[in-house]
Amino acid sequence: MPAPSVAPSAELPFGHERVLVVEDEDEVREVPVEILRQQGYEVEEAADSPAAINALDARHFDILFTNIVLLGGIDGLEISRRALELQPNIKILYTTGSADNAQRDQLPGAQLLEKPYRRRALLNRVREALDD
Repeated sequence: MPAPSVAPSAELPFGHERVLVVEDEDEVREVPVEILRQQGYEVEEAADSPAAINALDARHFDILFTNIVLLGGIDGLEISRRALELQPNIKILYTTGSADNAQRDQLPGAQLLEKPYRRRALLNRVREALDD
């Protein structure tokens, strides 16, 4: 199922920064990717941890938006640790649909956006993390 097409909103924060979205479910990943692109962000997506690490190793990102739980390979917390090793100034925004995962150790300064989230919540939280 394709992500819903949404027109950009002048009421919501725009951005120009580069975002890496890491989510192993294609349909779930399409939603934040489309929302962020519509608001001006430069978005790259990764479907698994090896693709995320390769992207982080190859290009600069301003913020990492990652699901905590990922199938196969390492989880979003470990991707975040590696991201900070490669890019010490990168901002981290986690997402999860499980309250148990929200309680897991997160990196200092990282923020959490619980699923399901609305467009406004995603855009506001990304902007807050970037401006922090």
